[in-house]
Formats: sequence, C-alpha cells, structure tokens
Amino acid sequence: MLKLILAFIVGLTFVSFVNAQQQENKLFFTTQFCGPWEDVMSTPKSYDETLLFTGTGRQLSSQDQEWYQGGMFFFVNQNTGSYSIIIVYGDGIACMTQPGNNFQPYSGN
Repeated sequence: MLKLILAFIVGLTFVSFVNAQQQENKLFFTTQFCGPWEDVMSTPKSYDETLLFTGTGRQLSSQDQEWYQGGMFFFVNQNTGSYSIIIVYGDGIACMTQPGNNFQPYSGN
C-alpha cells in the first residue's frame, strides 16, 4: 500500500511539473511516417489533396540534436478541408509532419 501511495505522490509531482512546463516552452518527441517520397505521397493522394504551396522547413532531430533542412510541401483538398504537410530531405526521404482537417483559407478577418 505504501508503494501505491508513493507512486501516486510521484505521479502528482510529475503532472504538476508537466503542467508548469506547458505554460512555457513546448517540446515534442513525435513519431512521423517517413519513407521514400512515393510512399509518403500516398496520404495526400488518398484524400485527393493537391499542392497548394511549397517552402523550406527545418526539423530538430531528437536523436542527435541536429537541424535537418528540407523542402516543405503543403497539400490540401479545398472541398473537404483535409491537408497534409510533408517535408522532403536531400536524400529523397520524405516525412509526413502533419496531416489535418478543417483547412480554411485566411480571409483577413
């Protein structure tokens, strides 16, 4: 029983620490679908998304703390509101950084 109480107290302390951290900077360790460009493109294709714009993006690797730069591609289906943000690196590997929905063009309001 004492172990259970101690685990509960430690858990509350951790939750309090996490909540305090959330008010400041956020740090995410994520898993992304990565692979050859053709494989990653299966998601935008399956949702009938088309390329809306491109850019250059960077991501920080949690493995080696290095920044990796690549081409960013934003695909959207303007009828359904689904979208996909994909980054492609120089070695041909692409990563789905964010699939989403409820895309709406900015109207200035």
